[in-house]
Amino acid sequence: MEQLANNASSPLNSGITSGATSLVVTSAAAFPTSGNFRLVVDSEIMLATAVSGTTFTVSRAQEGTTAAAHGTGAAVTHILTAGGLQQSVNDYGAMALVEQHTASSSTELDFTSWYSSTFDEYIIELLNVIPATNAVSLLLQYSTNGGSTYDNSAIYAWTSNYSSTSATGGNIGTSAQTSLALHLDTSASVSSTTSRGGVCGQHRLYSPGSTTFYKRTVGGVTFYNNPAALDVQVHGGTVYASVTAVNAFRVFFSSGNITSGIVRVYGIKH
Repeated sequence: MEQLANNASSPLNSGITSGATSLVVTSAAAFPTSGNFRLVVDSEIMLATAVSGTTFTVSRAQEGTTAAAHGTGAAVTHILTAGGLQQSVNDYGAMALVEQHTASSSTELDFTSWYSSTFDEYIIELLNVIPATNAVSLLLQYSTNGGSTYDNSAIYAWTSNYSSTSATGGNIGTSAQTSLALHLDTSASVSSTTSRGGVCGQHRLYSPGSTTFYKRTVGGVTFYNNPAALDVQVHGGTVYASVTAVNAFRVFFSSGNITSGIVRVYGIKH
């Protein structure tokens, strides 16, 4: 993670060669106390990856600059560079792809490696998930044991609002279900016609590792075509009424295989 500080500069305590992997400054007081952060010495940009007192471990010749020898007393200055700014964007608020599966006549898709304490929010993305059987629901069950088993007890619920090309719409709410409907509507179902695109959408999952809160997705949005050839858009949220930490989940249709489609999980960095 990129570290930042203000007005950090110090003379080089002793000269370094072009191949040196550490440098010593006269004072490290104003610098970050751990890596990673950017330095410029003369015209060379370096990445400081570790700090021990006044000694910085450095990766040389960053961002297109050239490694060179630097003499005693040369200014060592902490700077924000284009590379550092991009890394900061990546570190704070960016989405990191943590697991992805592509269906090919699959019975189910099991996600067992996405969870990490690095993230407390995740995006589950559905890309053209198409059923082999017509008029079925796209479902999810959570696991609390890394995917050894998936919970099918009646503790799933969701609420949503829908509209369709029939010019009708309404609200849906359900509780005490044995799985979540990822298309947020068990009163309607998904067409198996490939050209209609299956289910597309996103669910934002909050605090799956919590042992205090129920597991919720908020701001879920899906779009699919039902067997009556109506396009349906649904917005809503879901809940898994358990305070046990979740670390895996399974995606499947209520009947038949998943013909094709991609499901991705992103961790949200903060």
